[in-house]
Amino acid sequence: MDANATWTLGAIIDGKYRLCELLARGGQGDVYAAEHVHTLERVAFKSMNAVLAGRPELVDRMLHEARVTAALRHPNHVAIRDCSVVDGRVYIVMELLEGRDCRAVLADDGPMSIGRALYIVNEAASGIAAAHEKRVVHRDLKPETFSFAPTTP
Repeated sequence: MDANATWTLGAIIDGKYRLCELLARGGQGDVYAAEHVHTLERVAFKSMNAVLAGRPELVDRMLHEARVTAALRHPNHVAIRDCSVVDGRVYIVMELLEGRDCRAVLADDGPMSIGRALYIVNEAASGIAAAHEKRVVHRDLKPETFSFAPTTP
């Protein structure tokens, strides 16, 4: 498969999700804002890179990621709505978070107060601790991993 093969905006995947906007592109795949065609719920749609889909161990790893993440029920973890394989490619559907990631907050707002920084670190630590209680180690902690609602103090 072509390494740059992507699903196109407007495409309906698996008869359920219409891709509306590309939010991010990474080494493993793409993340879109999407809409469930029947409920009209806006969701985040993470799709596996077409080349990686040709490697069964990576398909299994992404399916495992979906199962593990779905088991983490915590306010500071994204909720998994669905997961499947189409055209050999895994997709994971998650709640669509509104707001900005930590890198954007720092870039837009500059240095933050000690109080705000402590609040953010406490919330992040709470989510990480919940994962650790389930024996899950997050292997991709970075500023883009943490999203903040517009009302975050």
